[in-house]
Amino acid sequence: KSMDGLNAYPIKWDVFDAAPKATRGRISEWIGKKIAELLGDEKEFVEYIFEGIQNHKHPRDMVADVQDVLDDDTDAFVVDLYGKVIFEIEKRGPMV
Repeated sequence: KSMDGLNAYPIKWDVFDAAPKATRGRISEWIGKKIAELLGDEKEFVEYIFEGIQNHKHPRDMVADVQDVLDDDTDAFVVDLYGKVIFEIEKRGPMV
């Protein structure tokens, strides 16, 4: 719910990597909708952000990467984005 909490949260990237394509598709779709709300149609920027997620980019690094474009919306966007990633991971449950 906050940047401090997010930066301290251990994201289970192994669970994310093992998730079905539909899970990653939901995240990509969410990014597209959110960026469209903030900036309009910016497909390359959406792909850039999603690539960062796929490469396990730390939230603080994502902030640095998108700050110039998103300006005052940066922290809220990154908290929401990683919240979505964490939600998708956690609903899959523990890896066995």
